[in-house]
Amino acid sequence: HADPHECFLFLLQIIGVFAGFPYEFNLLNPPTKQINQYILAVRSEYLAVYNREFQQWSPLVDVFYNMVVTFIKCVSCGDTQRNIAPMSVIDLPIKVGDGTLVSYLNTFMNCEQVVDYKCDKCGVIGNTTLNRRFMTVTRNIVIALKRYSATARGMIKDERPVLYDNVLDMRPYYAGDLDLYYKLRAVIIHSGGLEGGHYINICNNTTKNENTG
Repeated sequence: HADPHECFLFLLQIIGVFAGFPYEFNLLNPPTKQINQYILAVRSEYLAVYNREFQQWSPLVDVFYNMVVTFIKCVSCGDTQRNIAPMSVIDLPIKVGDGTLVSYLNTFMNCEQVVDYKCDKCGVIGNTTLNRRFMTVTRNIVIALKRYSATARGMIKDERPVLYDNVLDMRPYYAGDLDLYYKLRAVIIHSGGLEGGHYINICNNTTKNENTG
């Protein structure tokens, strides 16, 4: 997730050198408008992760990087482990669901299966589920469908269609109280396999209310 951020930083620094002025980056606390009650409860932990991940800031942080908290609960002792990390792209598995984007997102956020999880507290190994919630959200959400899976015959691509609406309700996945509705802006379609193929970009032209490819 750090590659676009680092690339953008490098580009701005090069532009600054040729323009005769340095592009300065500073540690920034997360935007105060996104501070909710949950973040206040774990503020020191949240700030430590934020400052570690974004030691240098760029506009990409505000545009694409969401902060996500992950919960995993031991089925034996009930201990819950929490992890906070940035997420610029939602890498969405499409295995458990009814063929709709919302069903796959529900599985990813609420009940993703974890096999052979070892509890740090009691040491018991077993299967459990993983839950996620967005601590902060940006104006843009990028979702990548994980269509490839490893099999005995190699990597196989799942070609099944995934149905989605023009508006995505993200309220159930946020650890705060905001109206989070995202409008579909673009879809990137890959045809082919791992050895090669083509990408087709379909964008919504909001100025003329028509689609352009």
